[in-house]
Amino acid sequence: MWLAAALLCMACPAAKSQSHTVRFEENAPWVRVTERAMALGRLIFVDCRSAAGAQPAAVYDTDAVAALFNDRFVCVRYDMDNPEALKIAKKFGVAEFPTLLFIDSASQRDANRIVGSLSAEELLGQAEAALDPGGNTIALLARFEAGDHDPLLVDSLLCRLCMGRQRDRGQQVACMVLENLPEEGFVNLRGWDIFEAHVHDPLCKATRRMLERRQAFCEITCREEIDDKFYRCIHAEVVALSSWTPKAGPFNAQRNKALKTLLESAPLPFAAGELAWLAMADLAREGNYKGMLDAMRRIDDEGSLEGPRWTAFFIANIEKLACSGDLGLLKEGIAWIDLQTDSAADPAAKSSLCRSKAVLCAAAGDSAAAARAAARAEEYLQLALNP
Repeated sequence: MWLAAALLCMACPAAKSQSHTVRFEENAPWVRVTERAMALGRLIFVDCRSAAGAQPAAVYDTDAVAALFNDRFVCVRYDMDNPEALKIAKKFGVAEFPTLLFIDSASQRDANRIVGSLSAEELLGQAEAALDPGGNTIALLARFEAGDHDPLLVDSLLCRLCMGRQRDRGQQVACMVLENLPEEGFVNLRGWDIFEAHVHDPLCKATRRMLERRQAFCEITCREEIDDKFYRCIHAEVVALSSWTPKAGPFNAQRNKALKTLLESAPLPFAAGELAWLAMADLAREGNYKGMLDAMRRIDDEGSLEGPRWTAFFIANIEKLACSGDLGLLKEGIAWIDLQTDSAADPAAKSSLCRSKAVLCAAAGDSAAAARAAARAEEYLQLALNP
């Protein structure tokens, strides 16, 4: 950070009158930007912004920022409603705004990436990190891929990827570390922290290894924290599989089967509830909506899902009746929604249930009832927002 501090110290009030600011090309063709950067031997600084999020312009008017960026980078700014910007978003996987990229012009890889707004000092620090040929993201990844798994390097790399919201790449790094750690280096707080922060695939080898050592981890950290992480990891995949529609392409039956096997074998307190989600999805894919509704009633009686988890399960599955084309089933589902709404205490839950009722009423051809349910949902939502 010495460069950032030095540049900030160099800024003086007299220089402020010189209208010193970062010189951006606006929505410029990427080929032209790359050619210029390669000719100058510079990195490319890319500011991706949208109406929903933008880096404060005043930061670029800071003398220290302007001096460094105009001298060491080719700077380009893209507005996401511009056709050229959409190409950049696709090329570099930009999905949140603002996203700030420091791109190596030759390799087209990011030497650093940050999602979110930065102060002048923070921006200078990130620019300094990108300019470090031995410590930028490209260099850290190269060292890691060459077999250097030193804890300091791994932590620096994971932190860098996390700042750039590079979730999948961060998981790849974390999994490689966790899968190759010896037993004595695996079952400890550092191993758990890496898993908790960076691994989200319930079927990867790292997760399976964690599940196998669950009891050992329970002896060094909180059991509730451990099971909550496993729940979040597994439930996200369960919902993704349960929400499948033909429009999404071929159903991943192999992954569905693997997840069921994991849940049937793992001693997890929420396993029965997650298996219920997958079972309902199986019945819906088969078109057996009557069987799905009957199974939902059995699950309600058994109590394997309770509270918010039952409500989420109920809403996600009762709405599938809209595809049944069976007026009798639709009426049965609507009546059950009314009972659930009456018994729910949370206005937000009542709002969601009314929206589900609107979906089924519309599917039943009763547009007036659908409108009333939607209006009621809005009323409950306002109660939830303004208790």
